[in-house]
Amino acid sequence: MRPDAPVAVGVAVVVLALAWCGAAPSVSFHDSGEFALAAQSGGIPHPPGAPLWSMLAWAFVSLGGFSNTAYGANLFSGLCGAVAAGALSFLSMRIVRESFRDLPGFAVGAAGIVAGSVLAGGGAFLEQCFVAEQYTLMLAAIAVFWVVQWEWRARRDASRAGIALCVATGAVAALATANHPSQVVLLAAAMVWIPVARLRRRWSEAAAWKRTAAELAATFGGAVAGSLAFLWLPLRSRAQPLMDWGNPETFARVLRGLGRDAWPSRPIADAPPGLVTEWIATYRLPAELGVAGLVLAVAGLVWAALRCRRALLLLLAVVVPYAAGMLVGHLKQGGVDHTYVTQYGLRDWHLPLYGAGAVLAGLGAAWAVSRAKSGLRPAVAAVLVAAGLVGAGLGFHRESLAGWTDPEDYVEAVLSNVPGDDAALLVFRDTTNHMLAWSHYRRGAEPAGRWYGYGLAPVPMFVDAAVRREGGWNGETQRDYLTRVAVDPGNQPLNVDPLDDDAAANVRLFCDYGYIGGRGVEWLLPRGFLLEVMRAPVTEEDIRSAEAAWRTEHPDLLAPPQGLPHRLTRDAWTNLHMARGDYFDMRGLSDLAAESYALATQWNPQRWDAHEQLGKLYLAAGNDAAAAKSFEAAVAAWSHAPDSLLELGVLRAIAGDLQGAEAFLRRLADAWPENEAARHNLELVRKQRAAEGR
Repeated sequence: MRPDAPVAVGVAVVVLALAWCGAAPSVSFHDSGEFALAAQSGGIPHPPGAPLWSMLAWAFVSLGGFSNTAYGANLFSGLCGAVAAGALSFLSMRIVRESFRDLPGFAVGAAGIVAGSVLAGGGAFLEQCFVAEQYTLMLAAIAVFWVVQWEWRARRDASRAGIALCVATGAVAALATANHPSQVVLLAAAMVWIPVARLRRRWSEAAAWKRTAAELAATFGGAVAGSLAFLWLPLRSRAQPLMDWGNPETFARVLRGLGRDAWPSRPIADAPPGLVTEWIATYRLPAELGVAGLVLAVAGLVWAALRCRRALLLLLAVVVPYAAGMLVGHLKQGGVDHTYVTQYGLRDWHLPLYGAGAVLAGLGAAWAVSRAKSGLRPAVAAVLVAAGLVGAGLGFHRESLAGWTDPEDYVEAVLSNVPGDDAALLVFRDTTNHMLAWSHYRRGAEPAGRWYGYGLAPVPMFVDAAVRREGGWNGETQRDYLTRVAVDPGNQPLNVDPLDDDAAANVRLFCDYGYIGGRGVEWLLPRGFLLEVMRAPVTEEDIRSAEAAWRTEHPDLLAPPQGLPHRLTRDAWTNLHMARGDYFDMRGLSDLAAESYALATQWNPQRWDAHEQLGKLYLAAGNDAAAAKSFEAAVAAWSHAPDSLLELGVLRAIAGDLQGAEAFLRRLADAWPENEAARHNLELVRKQRAAEGR
């Protein structure tokens, strides 16, 4: 009896146990709160809306009866991860059976276990299993697609079974796209894979071409059927769910969401220098597959290239265009820069590559067993399985979020200076707004005391516009903003009742530190980690008094991190301190700004922009030595930091180190050719060196 299915199910069960034991107990950072609200309300998260994820997560959370819907959504991610691991394990065993025909069954099963355990030991995979996100479902869909396509190849000469598997291929590809738009590559891969597999060495046979046409038509038909999942968007939006991003009730709004029109774009040539290199560096194969897993994957890759090219083509037909598409798409997306790539984190986007690596590791394990003497094969297989399971266990120990309360502590800190009633909050930054939304509207919550909404039409921008247009912010402008702008479906993802006119005009309005600037910043008073919009300009004395009162009441909230924080925690707190630093800097409060930037560097020493801003403050204060140290830290974190390179060049020149000055300025000019200050100062330094004969 072939052990493929039982082994794959066993792998899935073990991964499910790991995922559910390590799941975060509640809401997490970034998009977790948004997806938790979508799962709670059967709602629609950010465009293009992830209808497949929303439907399945809503069903899972509803059937599970979770009082904490964020926890239920986390468990759903773990379930999807278990399906992905089981399917990849099954695929690995299927390929091994064809590639190593004389290999005993225990060795085939060992290959499947190794494939599953290599995947389960990766930090990116485990993290996504522990929080509410769409990437484990994406990997599960890819894994099922690969299995269906491999089974089609084995049964393609059976008329009915072959056509049915082609229909399934198209349906899976379309459903995967209904979870994440990047998965349109699956349908493209099928349209390439099917003709290549069918017509290989049969290009001149009319019957083969006819059969290929029928299979492609069946695949397309399956894709049309799977695409019906997108009907969830307008149908569900008309039901007015709590989370209803973009309000896609009409076909035009659905298309707008699918096109991601809300995201800014730019020419690829305008992407920051070094972004491609930094993107590629985020493929952390040794860390995600483990050293042993990576060695096995390389062995499997070589074996597949030499002896089983069809399997390699199937994997690469998905992974390569997916990776290239994601890279090109984000080179074109405005706002994606060094900080986004290196700090926000791309590890979740790379799961398809790690899934393919796990399959190849299974092949590598089979190759290792096949190279051993017959009597040693069971021992070799046992060692490989044990190593894989140990790796998975270590990964779980390292990544587990069981008992993790950082997000809830963060929410409590953000709300530390906001009254429990008579307050309206509109928050823009997604390191904060999603968690606040879920915390406010979670099942069983009592939101009556406060009004909360997403600040996608950022409050500070409208305050600035009102100050410029009308000379200030008053009850009338606030009422207009809260009853018209803030609740417009284009700006507000939540279906919540607006405040009445009187309440809107008189409620205390709070926002985050995003998009502050212009004259409007003079009307914003810091209330801890949020800002309150005032009815009169705020003086320096007002700011220092409010800040001192908050610090007295909450003395521990500005403490540096203890130990090594989770990367998501680190990112959220770093952004919070950076935003406060920007506010204080705009208000000319250099001591408070420097303190905030310093805290940002303590939370994340790799935040080059925090080091750079700190250096500018030191420079303005006349402390050149401290400024140079901060600029050097910025350049160490990002070699292309423009202002830091310029200032270091100038500081070196002032100190008489013309050679060092030229080196920094040349680096700046090479990285940013359009930087006139770099060219001008470089020319001056070179002339000075020539005049001095150095």
